[in-house]
Amino acid sequence: MTRLGFLLLVVSAMWRTLVSRVRGRKRHPAWSAAQETVVEVLLRNGEVLRSLPPERARARMDVLALPPRARGVRLEEALIGGVRGQWFIPVDAPVDAAILYIHGGGFVIGSVRMYAELLARIAAATQLRVLAPDYRLAPEHRFPAALEDTLAAATTSGLPPSRLLLAGDSSGGNLALGAAIELTRQGRRPTGAILISPWVDLTCSRPSVEQNARYDWGDRGYLQHWVSQYLPVGITAEDPRVSPLFADLSGLPPLQLHTGTAELVHDEVIELAARAKVAGVEVDLHEWPAMVHAWSLLPGVFPAAGDTLRACAAFTARCLAS
Repeated sequence: MTRLGFLLLVVSAMWRTLVSRVRGRKRHPAWSAAQETVVEVLLRNGEVLRSLPPERARARMDVLALPPRARGVRLEEALIGGVRGQWFIPVDAPVDAAILYIHGGGFVIGSVRMYAELLARIAAATQLRVLAPDYRLAPEHRFPAALEDTLAAATTSGLPPSRLLLAGDSSGGNLALGAAIELTRQGRRPTGAILISPWVDLTCSRPSVEQNARYDWGDRGYLQHWVSQYLPVGITAEDPRVSPLFADLSGLPPLQLHTGTAELVHDEVIELAARAKVAGVEVDLHEWPAMVHAWSLLPGVFPAAGDTLRACAAFTARCLAS
């Protein structure tokens, strides 16, 4: 997709939003016209993405990638555990600590390039180095390839577990949690994990998947499309290795969980918090009113994105100080 094509999509979304509001139908009562327009753009774009072959869907998203704008953060190519990626390094960041951030994209379409602007902002907010791997994507590389790459990056980063935090959003939150579970099992427990809009139940069966489809930029069919691309024959969505909501969470490091009350995955994040607490895990849960999936990528549209990163920074500081 060209930027002209995206502009036409935006104009169409603006028109739909205007007509809807004139008729007295707001998508969400708490949203501004700009927020409603952006969600409409994401919704229409998502419809196109799931109709495209994976390579074309990825190219479409990379065209829209924003360059890093956070001041004082430099980029450096990385090859960690055989996985290519990128470091985002603030000036004077300590060399003995880092965040391993796993990008989202339904296991199929994400990339470090697509997430560069957010990754730079995370580095600036936390004043920590952020390592982002370009893990293998489905359907060319189905489960467990992405999880294997996440674990490879975590175990060969050169940092002791006590100085490494895992983080991720959406499907990346799934992989970050799955990696934290496996590393804990191996006796390599990281010092903490930050999960933003984590998609941890690939059965797509929680009530919010249905209830929040009127707000969020997808629906059950949208989620199930990516599941079908990710899971190989013989692996079901109930498997705790692909849906870590169902895994044994005991022994995990402190978790910081972020979810929007208007997103499809809201209920599974709330359930994850409850299950983790029962397992004896320290949980710092943040529910963000009226936020849709992965709002942290859109700071110019959703002011809560900035508050989210400030909460992440405070959490990382606590984890590394303990």
